[in-house]
Amino acid sequence: MKNEDLILKVRELNHESVRLYQQGKFDHAFEIARQAVSISRSLGEEHPDYATSLHNLAFLYQAMGRCEKAEPLYLRLLEIVRKALGEEHPNYAVSLHNLAALYISMGRYEKAEPLLKQALEIVRNVLGDKHPGYAASLHNLAALYESMGLYEKAEPLYRQALEIRRKALGVEHPDYATSLHNLAGLYEGMGQYEKAEPLYRQALEIRRKALREEHPDYAVSLNNLAVLYYSMGRYEKAEPLFRQALEIRRKALGEEQPDYAASLDSLG
Repeated sequence: MKNEDLILKVRELNHESVRLYQQGKFDHAFEIARQAVSISRSLGEEHPDYATSLHNLAFLYQAMGRCEKAEPLYLRLLEIVRKALGEEHPNYAVSLHNLAALYISMGRYEKAEPLLKQALEIVRNVLGDKHPGYAASLHNLAALYESMGLYEKAEPLYRQALEIRRKALGVEHPDYATSLHNLAGLYEGMGQYEKAEPLYRQALEIRRKALREEHPDYAVSLNNLAVLYYSMGRYEKAEPLFRQALEIRRKALGEEQPDYAASLDSLG
């Protein structure tokens, strides 16, 4: 088989594995992804389609909870990108972040932190500290600190990301709403409900205008504000929000989707 045919075959397999994963057919997606890795290896381990195949397989292992199988693949991918593009390339930062995300899911925060810091520095050098991409990297590191309970380290990073997005994207952009939402979640975790509420409400209004009331992200905002009200004992305010989020998810995602089940559980 010619290289052109191999590349086409690998790309078809990778596309199919993603489609199957999105349909919840994880075992079938996994087998297709393994085929893609096996075939793409013949293109050479420095070939971009081999790297893509490795990433897809690693992601599926992670999604299936088989993190010990995902780790060597992410490490191999990181080395391929380092050799091909160098340690200052944005794609190397993406690979660092993917490996860090795996370690976070495994609870190995001490291994994730230096990777996220390195990725943050690469993005700052390449894009500058006023770019939305830098804000995203700040958010990732802040989220790690939040998971570790290091709220005093997370808060200034979330605030910095919020300010970058405000200036670069404006206060009506969905990414700005995401930053508001993240900071609100931090305050909620700290028990500072009076600080969290106006941020959740502002994020909710931005998403309502930018994404409309039928969008799943609007349902997320409704649900999280409802959870906050529930935590505050304001049940009469929480219930209609839970019900609205439930109905949006039912229509947008269907009754078999996990987020719909989560909304049912929250309402219950």
